[in-house]
Amino acid sequence: MTRLKTSLGLSLSMLFVVALSACQDDAPRRKPGGGDARLDAADAAPLTDSAPPPVDVSPPPVDAVSTVDATVDADAPAPAPVGWVEVTLSPRRPVYGPEDEVTARARVFAVTGAALDDVSFAFDVAPAGAATVDALGRITWAAEGPGAVRACTPEGVCGETAFWVDAGPPKLTIASPETGSALGGDQTSTIRVRGNAVDSSGAVVVRVNGDVVGVEPSGDFLVDLPARFGVNHVEVTADDGVRRPPSRATRDVLWAPRWVRADADGVTLPEAGALRLDQSLLDSDAPRPALDAAQVALPNLASLLTTALALAEPDALLPQAPLSEGDVLRLSIEGVDLGAPEVELRVVPEGLELFLRLGEIRVTTAGAFAFQGESIALDGALVARVAAFALIDVVTQEGTLTAAHRASGVVVEGIEGRFADPAANALIETLGGRLRGLVEGLVEDVIVGVVRDQLPTLLSDGLQGLVGGLARLPVELNTGIAGAPVASLTLGLSPARVTTPRDTFVGVELDARVSQRAPVVSPSERVPGVPALEASSSPRALDAQIGLLLRLELLNALLHEVWRTGLLQLELPLPDALAATLGRVTIDARLPPVVAPALPGSAWPLEAQIGALRVEIRAPAAERGDVYMVRLAAGLTLAPGDTGTLSLSTEPEPRVDAELIEQADDQPVLTPDALEVLFATAVWPQLEQALAGGLAVTLPEVQVDAGAFAGFAPRLQSLALRPDLSSAPRLVDGWLVLTGGLALTVGLAP
Repeated sequence: MTRLKTSLGLSLSMLFVVALSACQDDAPRRKPGGGDARLDAADAAPLTDSAPPPVDVSPPPVDAVSTVDATVDADAPAPAPVGWVEVTLSPRRPVYGPEDEVTARARVFAVTGAALDDVSFAFDVAPAGAATVDALGRITWAAEGPGAVRACTPEGVCGETAFWVDAGPPKLTIASPETGSALGGDQTSTIRVRGNAVDSSGAVVVRVNGDVVGVEPSGDFLVDLPARFGVNHVEVTADDGVRRPPSRATRDVLWAPRWVRADADGVTLPEAGALRLDQSLLDSDAPRPALDAAQVALPNLASLLTTALALAEPDALLPQAPLSEGDVLRLSIEGVDLGAPEVELRVVPEGLELFLRLGEIRVTTAGAFAFQGESIALDGALVARVAAFALIDVVTQEGTLTAAHRASGVVVEGIEGRFADPAANALIETLGGRLRGLVEGLVEDVIVGVVRDQLPTLLSDGLQGLVGGLARLPVELNTGIAGAPVASLTLGLSPARVTTPRDTFVGVELDARVSQRAPVVSPSERVPGVPALEASSSPRALDAQIGLLLRLELLNALLHEVWRTGLLQLELPLPDALAATLGRVTIDARLPPVVAPALPGSAWPLEAQIGALRVEIRAPAAERGDVYMVRLAAGLTLAPGDTGTLSLSTEPEPRVDAELIEQADDQPVLTPDALEVLFATAVWPQLEQALAGGLAVTLPEVQVDAGAFAGFAPRLQSLALRPDLSSAPRLVDGWLVLTGGLALTVGLAP
C-alpha cells in the first residue's frame, strides 16, 4: 500500500518517536542521586473530595508512644523553648499499599527556628489502630483509609503528616455483555450489563456510562441500558474513593432490532430499495420545447409524446386507394396535419392513463360527390376534433418491468368541411356519417397505433432501462494494503412489484442481492447476519420527479459481506525504521462496519461505525504484545457525482477512541493517544478511500430505441434518459432517500 507506507514513513515516524518518548516521560521520575518516586499532582490527589479526618494533637500518654531517647547534660545552658515539630514519611507517596515499607522521621525546632536535635519526642498514629511505629520510626500498616503520623515532645508540642493506605483499586468483573457481541432481534430494546465490583475497603461506587448503579453487598450489579441501532459502547467504572484512575472496563456490542441472515455466498434483502416516478415526471405545465436543434431536452414523458406527434409525418399511413361508393362518392386523401396535439399522462390505480386531444386535425381531400344529378367538388379539407384515451398497465414479469396496453378508444368530437365549393360545405351534414367514418379510420391507424403499440414499447424500454442498469453492479473494494484481500462482490437490484397510488407516483419496489464472487469464511460466527432496522414501508411523498430509496440494511449488507472477506483482518505494513521499534501491528475487526442513523444535531444523515477493533502491537523479539481495543466513527452520506455516480463520503476527521486492555511490559509500545493519531491520519483515510471507491453506484444514461416512432416521426432518431439525483440525501424511517429529476433528451434529424 504505497500511500499508507509513505504516510507512515514520512508523517508518522516522527509522531511515533514523540509518542514513545511520551511513554518514557510518563514513567516515575526520581530525584537526582536517587530518591523517592514522585507523581504528578493529578495522580497525587486521593480519590475523595474530603480531607483526612482531623488528628488529635494533644500529648499522648507515655505508655502509648515510642520514645526516642535524648540525654541532656545538667551543666548545659537551658535550651530555647520548643516552637514546632516537623514530621516526614519516607518514601513520600499519595497512597500507600499495606505492604509498603515506610519510615517516619521527626525534627524539633525552637521558636527561633533552630533545630533542637537533643529534644526527645514520641510517635503515635491517628486514628488508633491504623498503624504502629517502632522505635526506629518504621511503620507497620494495619488498616486501610486516611490517617496521620504524629510526633510530640514532652512539653506537648506536636507535628503530624497525613497518609492514605489502600490495598489497591477495586476488582471489577464484567460478566455481560462480551466485547464483539451481536445483540437484539429478540423483541428487547435494552442491553443488559451485569458484573461484580469489590474492594478491600468495602466501599465502592459503580458507574455505567457515567450513571451510578446500585451494588449488592456481594458486589454484584445489574442494569439495562437503552440500546441504539449500531455499535453501543458500554463503559463501567468502580471507584473506591482512593485510587486514580478508578477501575475501568469497556465493551463494544452491535445491536439491531432484527437481523437478516446471510447464506454461504451472500445475502438476499427483499424490497431493500425502491424507485419512485412522480406524477410531475409524467405530466406538468412545462412549456412546449422548440424543435429547432439536434438535441432537445424535454421536461416530462407527456412532452415526449407531444414532441413525437408534432414531428409526425403520417402520410405514409394514409390509404393509397381513394374512398369510393360507385358513381356517388369518390374521395382521396392527399395529406394529414395533426395540428398541435395535447397529451396528458396520469397515474391511476391500474397503471397509467393517457388522454390525447387533437383540436384540429386537417385532412386534405380531393374528389366529388353526386347529389341530385349534380357533381359537387370535394377539393379542400376536412377539419376534425378528436379525443383518444388509453390505459397502460405497468407490471413486473420475471424480474423485468414492462408496460402493456389494456384498452384504448377514439372519439371524433366534431367535423366540418372547408371545401372550395360552398355547396360541399353545406352538404357536410349529409356526408357526415361517411366522412366521420373516414376520419375515425384514419385516427385509428395513426393515433391508436401509437398508444397501443409504440407507447407501451417506449415506456417498457425506458422503465426497464432505469432499473436494468441496477441489475448487476460489480463491487471491487481494495484497500491497497499489502496482504489484504480484495473484496469482490456483486450487487443486484431487481423489480419485485409495482405500486401506483392515484395521482401520486409509480413505485417500483426492488429486491436486492449481495453476492460473493469467491468463497468466504466469516471472521466471527457470533454475528448472526446483517443488522437491520424495523421494517417499514418506503416513504411516499418525495416532491421530486424521481427518487431512489435504499434501506440502511442494503448498505450494511455490503459492509457485512466486505467484512466476511477478511478485509479487516490484516497486518499493517510498516517502514523498516518504524518496524524496528513497533514490530508487528495486526488488526482484527470482531464486528462488521455498520452504517447507523446519525445522532440528532449532526450535519450528516448517517454515521459509519467500526467497533471492537482489536489491535495488537508486538515489539521485535517480544513473546506477546500490547493489545488495544479501538473504536471509530465518522459522519457519512451518499454524494452524487457529475456522471451519475453515488459514492460514500465521510467527514474529514473520524472520532477514534483507543483503549489499552493488555500490557506486555512495564511501558506500552504506544500510548492510546498515539494509536488514535495513527488510525485517524493513516489507517482511516485508506479505508475510507477504499469504501468510497468500491461501494460507488453508477446510474448510467439509458438509451431507448426510438424505432417505435420511426414509421410516422422519422426525425426522432434517439431518446436518452439520465437520472439526476443531485439533492442532498436524507434519512426517513430507516430509508436513505435520494431525489432529483430525470433528464430526457431526444435527438432530431435535420
